[in-house]
Order: sequence, then structure tokens, then C-alpha cells
Amino acid sequence: LIGAYWGIHKSDQIVLSSSSGGVFQTLADYVLKKKNGVVFSAVYTQNCSRVEILDSENAAVAEFRRSKYVESIVGNAFQKVKAYLNMGRYVMYCGTPCQIAGLHQFIGEKNQNLLLCDFSCGGVPSHQLYQDYLQSLSMKYKSEVKSVNFRSKRYGWGVHGIEIDFVNGKKYISPAILDPYFYGFIGKHINVRDYCYHCDFADNHYSDIILADFWRYKKFGLKDNKTGISLVLTNSSVGEDVLHEIASEIDAHRIDLDAASYNIKRQEYTEEFLAQKDKFVRDYEEQGFAYVSKKYLSLSKQERVKLRIKTTIKAIIN
Repeated sequence: LIGAYWGIHKSDQIVLSSSSGGVFQTLADYVLKKKNGVVFSAVYTQNCSRVEILDSENAAVAEFRRSKYVESIVGNAFQKVKAYLNMGRYVMYCGTPCQIAGLHQFIGEKNQNLLLCDFSCGGVPSHQLYQDYLQSLSMKYKSEVKSVNFRSKRYGWGVHGIEIDFVNGKKYISPAILDPYFYGFIGKHINVRDYCYHCDFADNHYSDIILADFWRYKKFGLKDNKTGISLVLTNSSVGEDVLHEIASEIDAHRIDLDAASYNIKRQEYTEEFLAQKDKFVRDYEEQGFAYVSKKYLSLSKQERVKLRIKTTIKAIIN
């Protein structure tokens, strides 16, 4: 790591439509302003039932915004990146740390026209679990899914929220902790892919820039923030140079590197937790999503009522 910064896009609209402070949008705009620049990142496809890595030739940059809490299908993205580089085009690829390590290996020697960006990653749930989750909601709302937003700021940036729109006009809205899929990821961390628990790249990044939420902003003297702040870690001289070039587009401030790198530490899991994870997987495979939702992914009724009241008040204030 070379440097650490917190940053906020100067457009309030961009910040509100981003997961944190909108720095990803600034990076994407920087690349696309270059001659023949192209951006690769994750987008929802097939009625939001899949998340795939696409490029800006085939998807709008706005579709790249916001975190997608499910594994992304790489497909032929690596081959397309290499092809674009061979054409002399400037390419930015933003994905999970393991994807960036794979792309780094696939490309070989560092190319000056390639900007690699990843993020603080605690693992991702599988597509099968995600699709079963969406199917359960489709049955409940009697409609196909139209859009998914895992980082709604309805309750403010500090409270993860989810909003899912359906084709029939209905909408599902919930704080993350009250949603079984999201609670399994954010709250219990029990529904991520098995290999994510032993990932070699959670604290070993091959990217030029690492993005995260700047959750500890108050410890750095910043006031309460309800819209979002990005934490940006530069991991190469290329990343450092690019951040300086986009500085005029964001409100960015350098901070102590050691204090800011808390968000990319590898998590350690106890044998007891991993044993419970195995039970969760077996129950899911044998009994299905509805069963594990009630057994593993739900709070007590009393806790749910308390949290529902608390988050409703936050939504009103926000």
C-alpha cells in the first residue's frame, strides 16, 4: 500500500446513487474521457437473476454503481480486456480481489494502459442462493423482479438497506439486518461461498486502487454523514497518479495509512463457526432457502419489531 484517502464525489446525485461516496464513478469517468477508454465491472442481467462482468461498450456506467452482494460471472471478460489492450485502448477493470489476481496472471506483464480496481471483500454468496432468494420474493409479490438495490440509502448511508422493484409496480424494502439473504451476509456471514473463508486475496491485493466504505470517519474528526464517504487506498504508483489526476472531481483528503487499512484485514473463523456453516449448507441443499431463512437467517420477533421501529424512524429523519 502507498497511500490512503477519504473522498466524496462533488455531485450529490452521484453520491446518493452510489454505495458510498461515489469515487468509483469518478474513476470510470476518468477512463472514459480518455481516447477509446473502456470500463469493466459487474452489472445485473437476466431480470437481475445474474451478475456478470460486462464492459462499457455493452452496459451503461450507471449500471456498474453500487455493490452487488453475489458472485459475478467473469465469462470472457479477461479475453476482452486483453483484446482491448492489444488495440491500444485504455482499460479499467473493477472486480473482487480474487478476480483482479486472476486477471493480473492472465495478462502477464503490467500494461500501462490497464487500471486495476478492487474493493474490501468479505466473500460473496453463490448465484444459486441469490436466485432462490429472488424466487421466494417473486412468489410473495406475484411478479418478476425489475431491479435490485442492495445499498439503498433510504435509512441513510450508515444503515444498509435493500430495495427490490417488481414488474407489477410493487416494491420490497427492508433494512439489511431484517432481510434473510442480506442478514446472512452482513450480519452472520454464513451464506458466502466456502472458498471465501480461506481466500488468499482478502488482504493481498493486486489492484492499483482499493475502494471501501469509510466507516471509521468519525475517528478522523469528520462529522456525522448520512450520504456516504469512500475510503480509497492506492496500491501502486499507477493508482497514486490516477487519484491525483481525479482530485479536482472529488473532495479528497489524505489520511494515515496504517489507521485507514483496517478494512482490508483478513478475517479469521473459528472451528465452531465453520461447523455451523457446514450445517447451513447441508440444510439448504436438503430443505431449501425458506427453511434456512427461518432457522439461520432470522432474528427473533421481538428483535425484529424493535429494529423495524428504529429503522423506520431513521428513514423518516433521513
